[in-house]
Amino acid sequence: MKTITSKELTAMAVSEIENIKKFATPGQIQKLNFYTLNPNSGFMCIYGQMTGFCNSDEAISLIKQCAAPISSNFWLNYWQEANSAFIDIDEFDNTRTYFTPLENYICFCEPENIMRIIAYLRGEQDSLLLKNVKKRYFFNAE
Repeated sequence: MKTITSKELTAMAVSEIENIKKFATPGQIQKLNFYTLNPNSGFMCIYGQMTGFCNSDEAISLIKQCAAPISSNFWLNYWQEANSAFIDIDEFDNTRTYFTPLENYICFCEPENIMRIIAYLRGEQDSLLLKNVKKRYFFNAE
């Protein structure tokens, strides 16, 4: 297994955020709302808010432009008290049975980091400084 540290996950999330800023439309970005963000909802997660539903063709197209695949069994591992064991996947498909680094980061980070992400994407702040999450991440690296 290859270990992804919280620092590495944060760096992957930052890269994804920069790509969202580059590839998402201003209208998509303006739909982001910290107060209604819910990573458990396909409609209110980060890509769901921007596109209406995270399994939509529009969302999948945006995800493919912005993110690297990281895990395919996130929610099972999310509920474990111990370190999460992620299954590495090679590429995104249209089933949306995977989660991006940013989606994983959002589930484990402090709320103020989510607020910083949204403010940065909206252009309300010029720089993005995120704290690493405190949990360690693992995934198969075959």
